[in-house]
Amino acid sequence: PQKIDYAPNLFAALLKENFEIYPLEDRKLCRLANQEQPVLLLSETSAKYTSARNKSWARTMEQKMAEIRQTDPDALFVVYAGIAHTSWLMPYALPKFFENENRAVVEMTQEEPSDLNTLEVVWNKKHPFFKRKALFFWDDPHAELFARQTGFDYALVVPEK
Repeated sequence: PQKIDYAPNLFAALLKENFEIYPLEDRKLCRLANQEQPVLLLSETSAKYTSARNKSWARTMEQKMAEIRQTDPDALFVVYAGIAHTSWLMPYALPKFFENENRAVVEMTQEEPSDLNTLEVVWNKKHPFFKRKALFFWDDPHAELFARQTGFDYALVVPEK
């Protein structure tokens, strides 16, 4: 079995419930890229590095989705990744690679909404969005536009315990 070093408790629980989980990261490719062009990737947190990883992940996802749809055409695919990979605001965000899919970005945070959205610019911290621990979504004819402009379709803020 492969070592799970990202969200090990979550993935262990999902595996126990017989969810199929597929890794996205091509660690060999990351090591090679860092060896060949360390200046290009700069650091693991740079936009270039994140974009390169997202492009690689999207190729992996497309191949796996096509394979699974041969036997289960109605399969639901969930990507669990950091907001820097999934937010509509980010360049080369994963959802942008799947224009022909029915996709949604669910921003999950603990205790308070993420700082990685644009709502603080429009709403002050006293707005109910920043005070609730709940599911928030755009319920408006312009929901898709609002999602692209704020970074998410749904925001789930969960309590610490």
